[in-house]
Amino acid sequence: MGLIDDLLDLQIPNNVKIEPIGQHVVYTTSGICRPKHADRAVSTLWLGETRVEKSARPLTSGEYNDTAPEWRPDCTSIAFISDRQRPGQTSAIYILPMKGGAVDASRTEDGDLSSGPKAAAAEPYALTAADNERAIEMFRWSPDGKCIAYISADEKTPERRQREKDKDDANVWGANLVLSRLRIVDFATKKVTTLVEGAEHVTGLAWSPDGTRIAFLHRKKPGIESECLDGCSVSVIGVETRSIRFVKHFASGITNPVWAGKSLYFAANVDPTFLSSAQALWSIDLSSTRPIFQRELRGDDDCIGHFVEFGQTDLVLCTKKGMGTYFSTFGDKTMVRSYENDIASFDANLNVIDNEILLAVVKSTVNSPAEVYFTNETGTQHIQVSSHGDVLKDYKFGTATVIKCKSSDGEVELDAIYFSPAKPKGKTDAKGPFPTAVICHGGPYNRSTDAFNSHTMSWQPVLLEAGYGLLMPNYRGGSGHGDKFAATARSHIGIHDYEDVIQLTQLAIEKGYADKDRVLIGGWSHGGELAYLASVRNGQHGHGWRFQAAIPGAGATDSDTLRFTSDMGLTFELGQPGEAPWDSDVRSTTARTRRGAIWCFKNAIDSGVVLPAMLIMHCEQDKRVPVEQAVAMRRALQYHGLPFEFVSYPREGHRMVERMHVRDRMVRALRWADTYISPEV
Repeated sequence: MGLIDDLLDLQIPNNVKIEPIGQHVVYTTSGICRPKHADRAVSTLWLGETRVEKSARPLTSGEYNDTAPEWRPDCTSIAFISDRQRPGQTSAIYILPMKGGAVDASRTEDGDLSSGPKAAAAEPYALTAADNERAIEMFRWSPDGKCIAYISADEKTPERRQREKDKDDANVWGANLVLSRLRIVDFATKKVTTLVEGAEHVTGLAWSPDGTRIAFLHRKKPGIESECLDGCSVSVIGVETRSIRFVKHFASGITNPVWAGKSLYFAANVDPTFLSSAQALWSIDLSSTRPIFQRELRGDDDCIGHFVEFGQTDLVLCTKKGMGTYFSTFGDKTMVRSYENDIASFDANLNVIDNEILLAVVKSTVNSPAEVYFTNETGTQHIQVSSHGDVLKDYKFGTATVIKCKSSDGEVELDAIYFSPAKPKGKTDAKGPFPTAVICHGGPYNRSTDAFNSHTMSWQPVLLEAGYGLLMPNYRGGSGHGDKFAATARSHIGIHDYEDVIQLTQLAIEKGYADKDRVLIGGWSHGGELAYLASVRNGQHGHGWRFQAAIPGAGATDSDTLRFTSDMGLTFELGQPGEAPWDSDVRSTTARTRRGAIWCFKNAIDSGVVLPAMLIMHCEQDKRVPVEQAVAMRRALQYHGLPFEFVSYPREGHRMVERMHVRDRMVRALRWADTYISPEV
């Protein structure tokens, strides 16, 4: 089929969960796009034995969107979210009975022993209403496994459905909000009880260790604007008493709530008053009569990734520092394991026999697609449980090298990952310099490491296999380097991030990796914005080289119109305060010229800047960065008669999902590189 088709079929693991007794791990897989057989999201549940190499096998058929698996505390069932009633339209919590690491075909939906056809089929059964259309947003088993708490919005009323049918459904801003509720479903009876409803939107939950209370997160309205502008409140409800105690309000959004011991732990910004900030671990003592928020990990030179409850009173933390990922316990700060790249998903458990921590992680490298690994804290076990990347086992894409330097202003140390191709284009040996694509990550709160990048930047393995080198810079505003590094995005987008990309590209040239005469820049989302900025400033850095081509994808070209039309809307005020048109002097052009490539266009032309040939790619239904941002640049290039190709993708949002569109993006990126930076042209 070829590499591109193999990549489109590749299954990527995620959402790993270790069985409470530590013998098995359940996880999900999905592709980088929708599969051939279904024009909708599809995800499969897999089960592997933690101590057996490549033991993973599918638990579900792969015909439905089966996600978010969670073990029942006694290991007798796996609960998960699925749309199997009407694929792509419904959402319910399903139960898959388990016994000894296998589907228990002897248990029916009612829990009785059976030898009939229903038991032989061993199909999952719905615990909540199978035909509900509102999404199950998250759920958690109670500590005793007798019920599940979950979050979902109310179904549409008959009146609302009729109004939509009659097209009498005008939208009034702030009215008819779809608010999510906290509910509980009894495992034995399937009875659903709504615990929290009212005028606020529930976003997260965590059970108390004794199972008598639930801490829940709530804010004024749904949507990302409310999350950033209104902050988030913490309250606690008694499961039996239904009494609600308001605890405290937090100034920004909160994620990943975990109740361990007396405290609720969660991830939130180091500085809650700003959108652009590193993620830190916070806590609040729920037993206190005057609780306060406490920042537990400061985020001075690192960022919290994810964390899980460990033994009811402790946590296992995943911390990102530089390009490394570190696992440690929170209570005694014991280091468990470390990795030199990113970890896509993890879970932790305690081996009560040996009293050691067990980890299941999803990781990859440039030559190895993501797999599930099982390991212990002593390192005596490191078992590859899955084998989804075997389809690519005959490929060697390249070699990863970390390069570092000081920023051009001397303020911070920068790092980047350079991928040297295994089979360089136009060379008989594997020595540089190589024609190079500089690929900028999105976010900007993100980072690039030695990983098999098969999602947004799915052209990474394609370009490497074709013989091109890749530079993936970690610029200021990104993650893994602490709050000062991340906070640069507050008022310096378009300045320090751009300067850092240029500085790291110059370093790759000086070290003999990148060919200064054959360099391309590209990226998606904020990476696309940086590609636009680098294009209109092409060669003005004074290093004596310029980009020959650019591939901006889903990037912004004008911050003013982005504030008008993006779904993030007013949240930009927390990222770049005081720059909105309604909050700026009529004569102010600071924001426009700093991060608006379209406003720098005329100056570039007048200054004699040679703009690189641009391959502009954008999705037509992108709500985060609307397609008009790309249309503006297309019109500017067309007006001045400069080389470009503009491609828009119908039906797609900010993240491309349709198979033929994802394929098209890979093919076009490779063709653009072949046209403008190949040694053969």
